[in-house]
Amino acid sequence: MPQSQSVHAGTDVTFSVLVGGSPPLSYQWRCDGTNLPGATNSALVLAHAQPADSGDYTVVVTNWAGSLTSAPPASLTVSTTWLDLPESPGNGPFHFTLQSPAALRFEIETSTNLVNWANLATLTNVTGTFLFSDPTTRLSRRFYRARQLP
Repeated sequence: MPQSQSVHAGTDVTFSVLVGGSPPLSYQWRCDGTNLPGATNSALVLAHAQPADSGDYTVVVTNWAGSLTSAPPASLTVSTTWLDLPESPGNGPFHFTLQSPAALRFEIETSTNLVNWANLATLTNVTGTFLFSDPTTRLSRRFYRARQLP
């Protein structure tokens, strides 16, 4: 049975199914109930998935005895997230804007060496745009990242 996935835009996604039955077996992948042209293998690969690829995926497997549709559907969520990171002001709080589809949860992390990361805040981007402010500016170097939470 294909497994649900949540990925960032640009990620390659693979759905696969392992079916026992009398050969020959034929496959037809569907998204939101619509057949995907050319998607007739036991695995479906979506290269560089985009938000338009989000949906519920199923596969219909057919042989001489009949057909079976995978259930429940495998849900694919492709998210887009943008960070607008201005130049550091050098003095005073550091601000950045996080844009994403509304209602996504994020963990804002910080590092001074890009190896060790610490949680700075956990937030839900309610409206789709969130202004984040970090008052700690006395460090010579500080990196930020936003990780989408499930």
